[in-house]
Amino acid sequence: MSSSLTQSFTPVEFSVVISMGVISGCIPALQPLLLGGLLDRGHLNVVQIGQSATSEALGMVFATTVAAILLKPNRLKPITIIALLGALVVNSLTVISSGIQVVVLRGISGLCSGVLLWVLLGLLSRSASPGRAFAVYVTAQAIASFILSSLITHWLVDVAGADGGYLIIAFANLVLMAAALVMPASYTTIESENRFSRPPIHGLWALLSITLLLASILGFWVYIIPIGKSLGYSTDSLNSVISIAIGAQVIAGLCATALSTALKPFRVFVIGALLIIGSIVLFMTISHPLVLYSSLIVFSFVWMFVPPFQLPLLIELDPSLRSAIFIGTAQLSGVAFGPIFAAQIIGVASKQMAANSSIVLAMLSIGCLYVASLLHGTATTHVAKTSDSNTPADS
Repeated sequence: MSSSLTQSFTPVEFSVVISMGVISGCIPALQPLLLGGLLDRGHLNVVQIGQSATSEALGMVFATTVAAILLKPNRLKPITIIALLGALVVNSLTVISSGIQVVVLRGISGLCSGVLLWVLLGLLSRSASPGRAFAVYVTAQAIASFILSSLITHWLVDVAGADGGYLIIAFANLVLMAAALVMPASYTTIESENRFSRPPIHGLWALLSITLLLASILGFWVYIIPIGKSLGYSTDSLNSVISIAIGAQVIAGLCATALSTALKPFRVFVIGALLIIGSIVLFMTISHPLVLYSSLIVFSFVWMFVPPFQLPLLIELDPSLRSAIFIGTAQLSGVAFGPIFAAQIIGVASKQMAANSSIVLAMLSIGCLYVASLLHGTATTHVAKTSDSNTPADS
């Protein structure tokens, strides 16, 4: 990154913006507990769990994209406070709403989170060391998810009811509104980039593989509790293992940071997808507490470990960076598509079929990545031959 794009941030400014991103970013990991609580109270049915998760994810995709196009990073404090106020209101209203109202409210929450994500990405991209800043964010998000899941499971349910998780997030929104007063007022303006150029075909296949893998993960994750209940596990057991599995994401984030330059991104992606498949198969076929804990811990670990390798993978397949700039769109699209796809499966089939659909999506993600690799090899060979043919022969 050129020095003209780098901006200095005080530790307080950095911490405030990271905290905003953490609170917004940890919601997908907490959805089995948050939406599961609404299910237990009869505020949602099983299909509406997927619809609510998808509505929130689509809101994030839309808001992040529109903010990047239309908003200028020079009135960050009022923009952030408005987004946090909106999140505070919809999170508070969620606990007294039901059915389609919850679906709509979670969509609005996604819009607010998308704006906050835009603010976060602006800070990360302008940091002196974007990679280190991203690692701090990922680890902080995993820690926050673990703490919140533990609070929801072991304390908040008894104090505020099954859907009290949204109340603690609303409280965090309130605290962050005050903290926003000391965040950066603006970011340095990035100079105009070159005209948009579509990613090459192998880059599109790689982006599709990323979308499918995250769709596989989220499509299964948001239905962990109803699927687990159908297999005979109790709600308490499932809530407990979810908290521990989210805790494993802290270790995964640290491991990914430490091994980011030592492992091959392609191998990490493929092995990770295979582990996702294996975890789901074990969870669905063997009803035993040891299998319950081990399968979901591995599943959650892989979920956090693989994404940091996806950007290097895209750059490796497409050094022009035309594909890499769309990694956020690919990841969030997977987060949005997975739950709604699983919801449609459950609507016409069974919870077990929803798990099977996640297995299929993970297999397709591996297939798409191999197609991308083959097309990349073909394109590289073609470029090399073209270069050789244009080289004058020695006399």
